[in-house]
Formats: sequence, C-alpha cells, structure tokens
Amino acid sequence: MLNCLMYKLSYFRFVETDGKGFHRLRRTEIGNKYFKLTHFKEVR
Repeated sequence: MLNCLMYKLSYFRFVETDGKGFHRLRRTEIGNKYFKLTHFKEVR
C-alpha cells in the first residue's frame, strides 16, 4: 500500500504540516514519511 499512487498523493508533504507525520484519526504515524513524486508535480 505504501507504493500506491493514492497513498503518495494523499500523504505527499504531510510531515511538513505536522512535523511528526502523525495521523490523528487513526492515532498512528504514517508508514512512509519521505518520498518523491516522480511522474506528477504539485500544483499551487
């Protein structure tokens, strides 16, 4: 699941918002905190 596109798009730069990568609803840390998107770019 950590390599699927939906996970990467959902949690991209998630660590920068919280600092820990902690998912509050599930009360766990996300599995893969630091990764790059290779085929997509972030739109601002």
